[in-house]
Amino acid sequence: MPYEARFTAQFLRATRKEDADELRRICEEITSEPYVARGSEPLSYEWAGFRAAVFDRKKRIIYRICEECIRKHQKGLAPLACCLDPNRPERVVTFVDFGDYHASAGRRSLTPAREYGVVNPEVPPECD
Repeated sequence: MPYEARFTAQFLRATRKEDADELRRICEEITSEPYVARGSEPLSYEWAGFRAAVFDRKKRIIYRICEECIRKHQKGLAPLACCLDPNRPERVVTFVDFGDYHASAGRRSLTPAREYGVVNPEVPPECD
């Protein structure tokens, strides 16, 4: 059973120039198997509490799995709006950012936002 997908404004802004069909396919792949899809890996340091999956050679999809956040007691690390909801569903993947979190090869690296608000609990508009 796939997880529910949620998207932040930051993710929607960062992906607006990407191929909508490819983005939809990859988001569905991640929500089907968020712990292993597309080389999923837990992040550390400033991105602790999040995961990254490969979009292409240079870009990563940054997301959080609610049940993992709860199990590892990580809701205080860059909390999402759902972290504060005591009735939150656990089978949720929140797509929070998109790009490269490594400052390698001269690329600008992503840094976590102070907070992420979930804009749309459904499929992002560009993926309709």
